[in-house]
This record gives sequence, structure tokens and C-alpha cells, in this order.
Amino acid sequence: MKITCLKCNEVMKKTRLDKYEYVEGTPLFDVPGYQCPRCGEFFFTEDIVDTMEERTAEIRRHEFGFKRRLTTSGGGLVVRVPPDLAQDLKLREGQQVRLLPIKHRGFVVEKA
Repeated sequence: MKITCLKCNEVMKKTRLDKYEYVEGTPLFDVPGYQCPRCGEFFFTEDIVDTMEERTAEIRRHEFGFKRRLTTSGGGLVVRVPPDLAQDLKLREGQQVRLLPIKHRGFVVEKA
């Protein structure tokens, strides 16, 4: 299939991008596409775009997270769990959880 650059009418060549952000903040690696040898413009076919959307959605599913402000209760700090997450994980008030430190960067909370 011949793809012609819309800017300079040159036939584009198949290429692979080491890194490309289809959605800002979610990098994809080894992305196929077409590049104009004259002006450097990139082009992606509909199939390539569909694949980039699928790959981005898959990555974003695994980047799930929340930002929460710490509060105090008695002498300790409290992190509030959003209701949707508590419902999804079947967490209830009074239930015990474990805090597991991760190399001075943070911690994981798991059901006990």
C-alpha cells in the first residue's frame, strides 16, 4: 500500500517509533507507522490507530490509583478509601487489613 504525505506529496516509508504517546502520559513502545522522508511527517493507518487505542486502554487499566490527603486520628495517620473501591474490594468498617512497606517508597494495603 502506497501512502503519500499530505504536506509534500512524497511517498511515505514504513517505520517503527521507539516510543510514542497516543494519549499524553501513557507511552507506547515499538509503534509501527509511516514517515515522510522529505518533511518527517508521521502517519498512522486506521488499523494502527485501533491497535494504539487498545494498547493504551490495556496500560491504563493497570495504572489504576487514587490520590488522597492524609488526616490524623488519635496519634496515627488515616488514609480514606473511596467508597467505589471499598465496595469493589468488599471492605467494611472494622475489617482488618495489612500494611506492607515497599522499599521506603510507600506501602500496599491488603485484606488480612
